[in-house]
Formats: sequence, structure tokens, C-alpha cells
Amino acid sequence: MSEKIRTYPSITPTTDDILNKLGKKSSTALEEFACWRATNNELLVIEEQMLKRKEKELLEDKETIEERLEKVRDELTAIKDLKKSFKPINSQEFRETVEIVSQMLQATKNQIKAGKWNVERTELEDIGRICRKRNMPIEAVLSEIPAELKQYLKEYGG
Repeated sequence: MSEKIRTYPSITPTTDDILNKLGKKSSTALEEFACWRATNNELLVIEEQMLKRKEKELLEDKETIEERLEKVRDELTAIKDLKKSFKPINSQEFRETVEIVSQMLQATKNQIKAGKWNVERTELEDIGRICRKRNMPIEAVLSEIPAELKQYLKEYGG
């Protein structure tokens, strides 16, 4: 039988078997022994091993965090794109706002046509308050109101 070729001749076959059972490689054992001989401190070897394990764990955590961060950035980009593409003029809420303002002006028109005296015309500030509450652009809402109703606005020149 041929004897196993030993990479590190200073390690006997018995020592090699013991190291294998402990789960250590010969190179790691020699490195630890050299560190112990140089520093004469056994705790330094143990601390170095713990720090190496901790470094490996932290690198794995870093990769996980970077992946999660990338997903969050992708979601933020998607939300920004949605915000950019959102046009309040095309929304149902915009049509409802125009309808509310039209009804306000129509009510003023109906009261004047009915012959009521001292009817206050609708103020632009009232329309602005409604538009701000619903986050709609005032100019766009007013552009959708028919000209016959705009004359019942106080600031319109009526």
C-alpha cells in the first residue's frame, strides 16, 4: 500500500486524521499554529476565526440588503412614472368637480331667472376652494364650464 502523500510534512497522519474529524484542513491548522507561536495568545486565533465568520455573514447580509434596496428603488420608479402619467383632467373626480361647479352656477342662474332680488353671484373664491379641496386645477375646471354659466361668476364681469 502506498502512503498518502502529505502536503504538509510536519503534520503526521494521526494529526491529519484528528484534524479531519474536527473538520479542519491542514492548512488552517498550520496557520492557527503559526499565529499562536507568533503571538503566544490562543484567544487571538479564536477571535480571528470568529471575525472571519462574522465578515462572511455580513457580506451575505449586504447582498440581501442590496437586493431588497434594488426592489424598493424599482417600485419607487414605477410610482414616479405613474405620477407623471396621471392627468387629473382625465379622471372621474375632475368630471365630478366640473359638475359641482356647474350646478353651483346653474343654481345662481335659476334664482336670477326666477326673479329673486339681491341674489349674490357665485364668487371665484368659492370655486377655488372646491378645486383645492379636490386637488384639481382651477383653470382646467373653469375651461370646461359653458360660457353661459360663467356669466354668473361675480368676477366674470357680470
